[in-house]
Amino acid sequence: MPRHPQSTKPMKRGRYPTSGSCATRAELVAEIAKRRALGWNINRIRIRFEICWRTAKDIVTKLERDSVA
Repeated sequence: MPRHPQSTKPMKRGRYPTSGSCATRAELVAEIAKRRALGWNINRIRIRFEICWRTAKDIVTKLERDSVA
């Protein structure tokens, strides 16, 4: 007996990356980079842009990793 396919609908790849209170994700990353250069901590950035702490931390970590490389 053939197996029934799991889904016949096209699958989504998850949520779009958040842009917080900015219009686009690229704008959010640029604004976070500016604030981080001024010495803001992760929690202050999170509150300012209305995003979760993990999102802010991931963006800052990526920015720091890219600036070193």
